[in-house]
Amino acid sequence: MRRQGGYAAAQVPSFAKLVNASTAERAALMRPLAPGVRAAGRGYDRRSPDVHSLRAIRLDADAKKAMIDGYEGRTVAVKRLLAAMVESLPEADVDLCPYCSLNQNPDLDHFLPKDKFPEFALHGHNLIPICPQCNRKKKTTIKTRRGERYFLHAAFEPSIDQPILEASIDYSGLTPAVTFRVEDPGTM
Repeated sequence: MRRQGGYAAAQVPSFAKLVNASTAERAALMRPLAPGVRAAGRGYDRRSPDVHSLRAIRLDADAKKAMIDGYEGRTVAVKRLLAAMVESLPEADVDLCPYCSLNQNPDLDHFLPKDKFPEFALHGHNLIPICPQCNRKKKTTIKTRRGERYFLHAAFEPSIDQPILEASIDYSGLTPAVTFRVEDPGTM
């Protein structure tokens, strides 16, 4: 896991801008939700990085469907707004997945899953560019059965910008040998 710089604030589209970039039918369903969704978004931003403990707001089935469809059925205009947001990441963070650091990150993952938190389906800070493989592994997972988190939020955690784990693999023998070192400066 590596920290990913945040989006440029000017490039994170507001809910109103995303609604206006949606189809007329979808916008008509989403506009009445704006006050609750904006309030939830402010709560998300205030609680970051501890958003994993947020509770979903109450939305009826049609409102949930409209919010999820606002993301899944993105218009070209919404796609452009989200692409501009991703392109505003620091140059070092645009190409590699923050979770595995191996693959390119063309997918936008919902840190809090859109099925459980539809109010954040289009919330910019909830959308993290990760690779398709990590996105499939993460799915809708937030916590273990014991309440521990599986994933860190790439834009907000870890709160230190230095290596924590170093590992090396030696292939010179008959079997590979792995050595590793964990360095905790006391902030974890």
